[in-house]
Amino acid sequence: MFTTTEEAGSQIELTSDEEKRREGIWKDLNKLPPDMLATNKEIRECEDVANGLLVYIQDIKGQALMHKLILDLTHCERRITWEKGITLRERMGFGPFTNFDNLLCKVSIFIDQFVEHFKYDDQFSAFEFKYGVLLPELIIEGIICLRNQKGLQCSRKEAEDWFDKTSKRVLPQCFVLTWPSRQNSQKQGEMIVRAQVIPKEEG
Repeated sequence: MFTTTEEAGSQIELTSDEEKRREGIWKDLNKLPPDMLATNKEIRECEDVANGLLVYIQDIKGQALMHKLILDLTHCERRITWEKGITLRERMGFGPFTNFDNLLCKVSIFIDQFVEHFKYDDQFSAFEFKYGVLLPELIIEGIICLRNQKGLQCSRKEAEDWFDKTSKRVLPQCFVLTWPSRQNSQKQGEMIVRAQVIPKEEG
């Protein structure tokens, strides 16, 4: 149950290492064959969904899920793999955020804020956990939530498949993506909600 709402006021920088590694994923996506390029209609649909997901992630449900994933209070195959030290590169992706670096910037900064605000260890905002565990799980669960709000059924498998598909559907032209500067990101005033997390049940 959520009890308080607070503003995050700290300054968080995206490291050059993270930028290089993120751009590496984008370069891999840019080498996809023509049949995996997104149409204009798909791009518009993905942008609408990405905006909806950003709201979900910054809202109570998304933040509650982040608490559970960080504290290991919910079963998550991606987290189990991460704990074993196995690379998550093949399971990483940006889902519908793939073609919208401004939206991806906002969600990435928000995750960093969240981790810092609740004083979680820095490993939970590191590249592997952020893009290999948190973001994919937030997108998948967010898709299920958004579809349910429209009265539509959506299984975990369907949401996973959609995440994989949208992570691999890129703009049809060769493009250079730039990460928005700190001055241009709308980070001040974003709300972070404190959650009371139910202890993990034994067995």
